This record gives sequence, C-alpha cells and structure tokens, in this order.
Amino acid sequence: MRFLVLGGTAWLGAEVAAEALRRGHEVVCLARGESGPVPDGATLVRADRDRPDAYDLVTGHWDAVVDVARQPGHVRGAVAALDADRYLLVSTGNVYAETAPLHQDETAALLPPLESDRWRRWRSTARRRSPASRRCWRCSASEP
Repeated sequence: MRFLVLGGTAWLGAEVAAEALRRGHEVVCLARGESGPVPDGATLVRADRDRPDAYDLVTGHWDAVVDVARQPGHVRGAVAALDADRYLLVSTGNVYAETAPLHQDETAALLPPLESDRWRRWRSTARRRSPASRRCWRCSASEP
C-alpha cells in the first residue's frame, strides 16, 4: 500500500510509520521534521501544515492516510487536499477539560469544540470537497 503519515517524526507518528513499514507498505511522512527523523525506510517530505502549499509535494493517490494532528484546521486542510481511499485521524490532543488527572477515559469532561470547528459548519462544506471528506461525513454515526 501507498501510505502517508501526516506527522511521523514525533512518538505516535513515528510508531505508526514504523509499523506500516514492518507490514511492507511504502511510507511517506509529511512533517516539519523538527521532532526527529522518520523511521528507516520511510521518506520524509518537509512541510508546515499551517501553509496553504503544505500538501503540494504529496500529490497523487494514497491507499491510506494516517493523521496524528491536534489542530482541526490541519485535518480539514488535509482531507480537502489529499486523494485517499482511507483517511484515519488519531488525535486526543486538547480534548479533555482538565489535563492534570492521569488515566482519563471516555467519561471525563471534554472541552467544547472551537466555534470554527463546529460539526454543522464542517458538514455543510464536506459535500463539496474531496471523495475522502464525503466518506468521512457519511461514516459519522451522529452529530455531536
């Protein structure tokens, strides 16, 4: 499979990339490259996801994209820009209302969504975006 990891130089992204490599996939990591190297065998494409041209060097079709973003705007930008059969978001950053308690689970209090990331606003534009964004919208079970 042609596998794109958005991240890949910090702990989680590097672990995802390393496992994909162990399973025999072609792995490209799009990252700033400031947190460390990508795993041996992966290709690093340096980009800053805050920039509008962040995905210009990872064009073409991807079998899978794994995104370890913590900023919803980065996720929206990637879903709109990339052509992928599968798009997986793995993120819990900035979710919990309190960050001090250890071992929180699904019952812990959450932060409210940012106004710019409200579901209805995203959903209203998802149908006009890429096939991956439309699949993400259809796969969502319910509206928060």
